Amino acid sequence: MSLLNVVVGDGIAWLCVDTNSRSVAGDHSFQQSKMVSLAHHSAVIACRGELSFLAHVFLNCFLTPEQDFDSLLESWRRRLAEATAGYLQMAEANKWEAAAVGHEVVLLGWSNTRGQPVCLAARRQSAKDEFETTEVTCRIAPAPGRKVSNLSNLSEMEALARDQVHAVRRDNPGEPIGGKLLLAEVSRGKVAFRELATLD
Repeated sequence: MSLLNVVVGDGIAWLCVDTNSRSVAGDHSFQQSKMVSLAHHSAVIACRGELSFLAHVFLNCFLTPEQDFDSLLESWRRRLAEATAGYLQMAEANKWEAAAVGHEVVLLGWSNTRGQPVCLAARRQSAKDEFETTEVTCRIAPAPGRKVSNLSNLSEMEALARDQVHAVRRDNPGEPIGGKLLLAEVSRGKVAFRELATLD
């Protein structure tokens, strides 16, 4: 279990993730980045689920011939399908039960065509399924267990993350969530990263 929260405004967008992770075998926990930068596209990719998949998505996008973020938006579904093929090959070679694991992946960046940040969110229940992809202006996962009325400032983003960690630890003890709360802030021609809070 990871948290992945996105809020998209007219001229700025925020993406938050935590850092607690668990090994594929489930035998140990560690800290891990759950988002990566595509600096040449002024974009960021983040993931929930089995995080080895994030590496495949990153490499697939990093090596793309697309010249800008808008071109990457158009090829996003194809990029996810290509990343899935490589991921399943790796899982088979390592004898992982990858097909049973779901994923949620977001692509967030600055669209020069639209003059604003754009976020595509893709989700599937297992690696055998195709992704359902939608454009979103607000994505909160997991559900915080309370009504979210205002995410217009970073204090509220931090409070939301703390509620999410508390709810998961209460309802699903042992699930990996928490650690550092990392923020990616996307604006025109810029992606900035920083640690927003410590959740433990």
